[in-house]
This record gives sequence, C-alpha cells and structure tokens, in this order.
Amino acid sequence: MHSPYGSSREKVKRMHVARVCHHFYSAKNMKVGLATHFYNLAMTLKKQGVRQTIVCGDSDVKSGGVIEGIRVFKYPKITPFEMLNSGKAAFKKIKELQKSGEKFDIIHYHQPIFFKIHDFKQELGGIPIIQTTHGSPSDVFANIDWLDFTRAKESLYYCLFTLFSARKADAFVCVSPGVREDLIEKLKLSPKKVFAITPGINPKHFFYKKAVKKFDILNVSRFSPGKRYADLIGALGILKRKGISFKAGFIGEYGFEKNLEFQKIKHLALKLGVLEFISFLPPTSQERLGDVYRSAKVFVLPSISESAPKVTLEAMACGVPCIVSDIIGNQGITLDGKTGFIVPKKNPEAIAEKLELLLSDSKLREKMSKQAARHALKEFPWEVIAKKYASLYKSIAR
Repeated sequence: MHSPYGSSREKVKRMHVARVCHHFYSAKNMKVGLATHFYNLAMTLKKQGVRQTIVCGDSDVKSGGVIEGIRVFKYPKITPFEMLNSGKAAFKKIKELQKSGEKFDIIHYHQPIFFKIHDFKQELGGIPIIQTTHGSPSDVFANIDWLDFTRAKESLYYCLFTLFSARKADAFVCVSPGVREDLIEKLKLSPKKVFAITPGINPKHFFYKKAVKKFDILNVSRFSPGKRYADLIGALGILKRKGISFKAGFIGEYGFEKNLEFQKIKHLALKLGVLEFISFLPPTSQERLGDVYRSAKVFVLPSISESAPKVTLEAMACGVPCIVSDIIGNQGITLDGKTGFIVPKKNPEAIAEKLELLLSDSKLREKMSKQAARHALKEFPWEVIAKKYASLYKSIAR
C-alpha cells in the first residue's frame, strides 16, 4: 500500500484545510463522543503548523468566531431533509468563504453525511477532497435494531451515504485497520487511496504508572444495547458461581433511553447475584479518567459494534490489558494475546475464561500491562495521528 506518512514540514505549513464536521466546540464546552476527536485533531494539527478553517453544523461560538486560534463557520442548514443536504450546505459556506478571498488546498470532511460535497467539486475549483469515516457500513448494517425506527433509519443512511461517497474521495480514511480492510473488500476500493488513521489519545492524561487497584474489572461506555453489558454481567455471574471474588466498576452515560438500558443492567446483575460487587460511576473528566483506568486490573468492552473504541486506546495507554469482542473495529487496535484478548462476541463464557486467566495470573497481567502501554503510547498519541493526517494532506495537495 502506498503510504504518504513522513512529510516535508514546509509544504504542510503552507496549507490551508477546510475541515467539515457535524459540530466543533471549545474545550470548556466539550461534548462526549466525536466532538473530542474533532477538537483534539484540530488543535494538534494547529501545533504542527497546519492552517485550518472549520465548517460545521453547530458550535458554541458564533459563525465566524474563533476557538483557540482556529476560525469556525456554521453552514446554513437546509430543511427539510437536512441529513441529505448537509453536504450541499457545507459547500455553500465553503464557496462563500472562497468568494471572500479564502483559498483552500484541501477539503477534509468527517462522516459520509457530507457526501454531496463531491457533486460540487468543480465549482470549488477541483480541490482534493478527503473523507474520514468513523464506522464500517457492514458492521453498522449487521447490528441495526429494526425495532428502533429512528436509529434504524440513521444507520441505513450511514450505509448508503458511504456507498455514494467512498469512490469519489481523493483519499478515504478509516479509523481502524479492521474498518479499512472491510471497506476495501466490500466496496472494492483501491487500497492505494484508503488509509487507516485511528483516533488519538492524550499522553498527558493516559499513561502507564503503577497504582493501587480499586477494581478488578472496569468498563467505560454508554449504557446502550450495542455495548452488550449483559454479556459482561453474565461473565461476572460465571465468576461468582466459580467462587472467584471481584470488584467491578462501570462508568457510563445516564439519561435518555440509556436509563432504560441501565435499569435492565441492574436488574440482570441483581438476578445473577453480582449487583453488590459492581460500582456504577458517573462519567468523569479526561484528567480524572486516566486515574480510574490505572485503578483497574482488566478492562472489558464486549460491544457488538465499534469503529475504533477510544476507551480501549485509553485503557491500554494506562497499562490495562483489554478483553474485547471480535468485531471489525477492534481488529488492529487490540493485539490478541499481547495487549489483551479478542473473544467471540455475545459470549459471556469466553469473557469469563479470559477474566479468570488474567485475574489469577499476575505475571501474565503485568506483562500484558506493559505491552499494552508500550503499544498505545507509540501508535496512538494525537501528535502521531495528526502527523499522519498532515502527511496525507501533503501527498494529495495540488
């Protein structure tokens, strides 16, 4: 595969990139999820000399405002059928900026919702367009909940928009090696224009250090069906029946429909007799989250759908071996048998088996702990991730 990584800094410094995303918030008003990805990538690219203008649907500053030295413009939303027209709306704002004298070398958009931008490429002067997809359509489609009409509709749109846009992009970025290989195979894309660039971590917060272990088992994720808490709780029930003692910590989002899932989780834990061994913790700041990871012996994420789980990267960086499900987004992130274990999805027995192994073998756990931290802190710091994007920009800029 052709690789553009390792670039001349001077050309990067002269670049001006229009980055298009759903939303862009300042650090003090940061939201969970992709918002942190957009912000951290932007700020690290800025440090590396890449000039950016953000075009987004929402922000906590006025259109034409500035967030830490980066100008932010909101595109005019087009309704009805806003989802279908987000790319057209972003195009209008970029064209407006061009008419005011702005010159862009690259357009880089996140998520296939902006697929219509490609229809206006010539009107934008033929500027190269990069798309970053934060998920695999085949993975999304395989896990659609058809009983939830709103989410099912959004999932179908995601799959269709990716099909419309993937072949048109000058470079197509996937957020994990597994997603990259899946899209190349399923969409018959040229490997030369498809790249795997994962999300990043901040080594200031997520780093290896020996600490007192408050939890034997930790999970950090939303309380939603796709996270498969039931499988983890089932594994805890197996450990209990075997007479293996443990303390587990679950950090998740409450509210919305997640509260219904939370109640199901508690009910199952009560039924299996493990509720008293679980501490349910509210979401915490990035600064404090690193300490929580370091207080755990093993991290478990049994999801049935992930693109590139940031929590796994964070846990590994803190030296916590990870047990994750065998899904597309975990491939190339967790190294099976080295930084943790990859187990079959929807399989409490497999989770319990690996938990028993890691909790009973302190030497193996310590070995994996060091390997996990070494791997994460070498491959996934935001500085490393931003350099890959900067080099990609350089390789396709005219």
